[in-house]
Amino acid sequence: MEKIWDDFNHWVQFLETKDLSPASLREYKRDVRQFLEWLKESGGGYSSAKNIGMSTARNYRENLIAKSHKASTINRRIQSIAAFLSYLDVADKQNPFRNLKQIQIVRTSPKSIDRNESNKVFRFADNLEEKDHGLSLAIVTLLRHAGLRASELVAIRISDLEIREKTGKVLVRKGKGLKERLVPLNLDAREGLKPWLYARNDILKKIEERFLKKGKEVPKWVYSDYLFIGQRGVLTTRGVHYITQKIGQLANLDVCLGPHRLRHTFARAALDPKGYALNREPVPLPALKKMLGHSRIETTSIYSEFTHEDHARFLEEKGEVIINS
Repeated sequence: MEKIWDDFNHWVQFLETKDLSPASLREYKRDVRQFLEWLKESGGGYSSAKNIGMSTARNYRENLIAKSHKASTINRRIQSIAAFLSYLDVADKQNPFRNLKQIQIVRTSPKSIDRNESNKVFRFADNLEEKDHGLSLAIVTLLRHAGLRASELVAIRISDLEIREKTGKVLVRKGKGLKERLVPLNLDAREGLKPWLYARNDILKKIEERFLKKGKEVPKWVYSDYLFIGQRGVLTTRGVHYITQKIGQLANLDVCLGPHRLRHTFARAALDPKGYALNREPVPLPALKKMLGHSRIETTSIYSEFTHEDHARFLEEKGEVIINS
């Protein structure tokens, strides 16, 4: 197995030269490392990864299924191991993980919150304004009304915002896949940002004065252009998760409120405005695809799936539907 671990270390060094996101690099390394550890524990005794056959690949897939891993997780691990073997010059036809059948994924509509839950979230975020100067409200506003990802949210700079009386937009510079896009800001989004925009400069001025009073050097982030800055620096994605979860707890939601659930809610409301008491037409899928920063319209179409909540509302409005066999 020593040869295999040497190959693994060389492969990791190779990956580090590629333009991969930290998350992708971390997943590649973890997926293959866990496979090699399983290989060692199962007594495979392979002197080279090139000798791994289809029976071993099938056994590993069954092992992952037995551990109740999600289908998407199992498929990702299969792809990671296939990439590792390809690096070792194993041709695709002889690469067992390249030829291994992946688990079929049941497509479900992403988790969102309904209109009443959304109203509760904004009510409690608004109540925090006196304490956090509108920071929480601004965060949930951009997630819910602009559909941003947490990583995109923390990368926004003041110069990326354009807010006028009747229009507004935000330039997303660090979208998934390093794609830029312009996202419109509706009235709710513009109003939700105002308290934080008014308070931000005064907060940074007080932080600067605090450092100077203590005779300490003022950190560079105090003078930065980032939209969201806290007492200890530029807001991180972890901070966004903490804030949204806290608001969800205050609102006594039955689900864990995270930034992606608010992004999903933006998409659901765009396609089903009636379900959120919005007096407008649904946003066309191509337009929503652009706003969400998706590469494929198939990804966006997941939000149009008929959910249990949709079914319940349909029955409430139309009455019981009887299907004659």
